[in-house]
Amino acid sequence: MHMSRVNFADFRQAAILGVVGALAGATAAPPVFNNLGSIPSGSPSEGVAISGDGLTVVGQSGSSSRVAYRWRSSSGMQSIGMFPGAIASYGGGVNDNGTAITGFCDFTGYARAFRWTSGGGMQPLALHPGGTGSEAFGFSADGQIVIGSCGSEPNGLFRATRWFANGTIENLGALPGAVYSEGRATSDDGSVVIGTSGVAAGARAFRWTAAGGMQDLGLLPGATQSFAGAISADGSVIAGSCTVPGGSRVFRWTSAGGMQDLGVLQGFTTSGASSMNAAGTIIVGAAGPFGSTQRAFFWTESLGIVDLQEYLVSVGTFLGDVSINSARGISDDGTRITGSATQGGLRQAYIVTGMPRFLPCPHDLNRSGFIDLGDLAILLADFGAPDAEPEDGDLDDDGDIDLHDLTSFLARFGEAC
Repeated sequence: MHMSRVNFADFRQAAILGVVGALAGATAAPPVFNNLGSIPSGSPSEGVAISGDGLTVVGQSGSSSRVAYRWRSSSGMQSIGMFPGAIASYGGGVNDNGTAITGFCDFTGYARAFRWTSGGGMQPLALHPGGTGSEAFGFSADGQIVIGSCGSEPNGLFRATRWFANGTIENLGALPGAVYSEGRATSDDGSVVIGTSGVAAGARAFRWTAAGGMQDLGLLPGATQSFAGAISADGSVIAGSCTVPGGSRVFRWTSAGGMQDLGVLQGFTTSGASSMNAAGTIIVGAAGPFGSTQRAFFWTESLGIVDLQEYLVSVGTFLGDVSINSARGISDDGTRITGSATQGGLRQAYIVTGMPRFLPCPHDLNRSGFIDLGDLAILLADFGAPDAEPEDGDLDDDGDIDLHDLTSFLARFGEAC
């Protein structure tokens, strides 16, 4: 009996169509973008920080007068008010479970830091002796330690400060020769503080601990100033920006590796980091020149600096005519991001949910954060080929792409990394 020869190319094409058809409905859902609205309705708003669990966003909203708010999916955006006589209030930070908020109220000519809880309302934070004002930006995970800056003696210039729930206040000092310092964020336990201190040669990012005092984090090559904006949960990773001729560049600092240049978002001249996940593996921020052309970005080691808006569109998130301008906060696990976005000429706060965690994931061949049809296409394109590499789909690293690799891939299909 005559047997016809099987054409491998035709067989592979049929197999691809069959597998793709079978899996078409099994892909992971893309991230979801939600506008958080404003107080009052129709006014501008901005997302400034997000709780560690990702369920609470804080910031400010309003046109002629801004008011600090707390947003939760269960209750929406709610004003937390301002001190009597204040002209505006601003949200600066939130603890891990969203029960405590810090920030400051603006008065004519000065500001005053606050700590807010649902039970106790808005309470002013203490001033240094002779203090002229204060601002607060960060929280420990439990909400017991507030980080910011406060005017202090002898000349009223601001110093990085820690406030404690028992009412005590601590001046963290400044770098040698500096005229000011400002605390921006802290580790989960409040023991490591980051910020910026002004010196004769310009501003410098710092890392402070009780044992080591205030440490200058230095500069990238060719930079004139540095600013620290984000810290990991354990205080071992810091991110910020360095001023360079013609713009600014994002840096990531570790005690082992020092300051690493992460670059800028492609097509922009300035980029700065605002927040990072608990592990310090995902950094978010904004790129400029600042203004109407500002764009949000995120960074991972595998992807580098990525335009958040372009990424969301590429993985199937519906945005319509939304332009995402900034990314100011990210949850501990990296799956939720907040900031501000413009739609119809109005800039308002948003939250993105369902982002991948970008964990080491060999099955994510195109590094999108999802194991999906794009990765399957890469694997099947070289199916049966010798001398294959893991990034081509050789998941068991045995030199070729075969049924073992395909079986391993299909077992993880549809997952987010």
